Amino acid sequence: MLEARRAKNKKVAERAGAGAGAMRLRTFALAALAALAALAAPGGAVELTRENYEALTSGKSCLIKYFAPWCGHCKALKPAWDALMKEYEGHADILVAESDCDGAGKALCQEMQVQGYPTLKYGDPHSLTDYQGARDLAALRRFAEAELRPTCSLSRMELCDAAQRERIAALQALSAAELDAEIAKSEQVLEELEANFKSDVEQLQARYKELQDSKRDAVAAVRADGLGLMRAVQAAARRAAGAASAASAAEL
Repeated sequence: MLEARRAKNKKVAERAGAGAGAMRLRTFALAALAALAALAAPGGAVELTRENYEALTSGKSCLIKYFAPWCGHCKALKPAWDALMKEYEGHADILVAESDCDGAGKALCQEMQVQGYPTLKYGDPHSLTDYQGARDLAALRRFAEAELRPTCSLSRMELCDAAQRERIAALQALSAAELDAEIAKSEQVLEELEANFKSDVEQLQARYKELQDSKRDAVAAVRADGLGLMRAVQAAARRAAGAASAASAAEL
């Protein structure tokens, strides 16, 4: 079943293929103000929202915490995360930031499909990967030092190889409608892959329940077939043997 699903997922992914117009002045001004406000947060904290995300993450390798203030695990992580943000405050190529999913960052968290708190993501700001490692300061620091580095992007074209430059040029040559269609196509592929995953998990859960029920019934059958009685007889025989041995020893 899993092999068949992998083959199906591969076909789904293979269906996926690969500019936006100029930003209006008012939108740019609002984003700039939001970015300045985020950078002015105390203690080195950078708070991301949908409005300032592009301005603050552009050209940087990111490590982002999506959290809710009431979340117990988020509170436990806060000291380590605050320390890490302070260490990377003002870094030219790396951004360590956070987004309050219950506050100003709610729209961004929804856009990033955050489903639990805290969620940590890293990498290219337009293609973040879920962080699965340890969450103490030492582990986060090691990860940041080893994995966070600037990569090819529109704002860091000097880091792009020939193939990447060609790909960017091809995308920039598309009309707005064509680019929207390509994005929608890729997003549809992701949705299908997620649906396939959920379907497989549901099947595995159903199979697990089936095996669990089967085991329970089999165990009950063994016990009903006299296991308890046999153990009782065994215990009585051992007590009788022990008593006989003690009596024999007393006669000596």
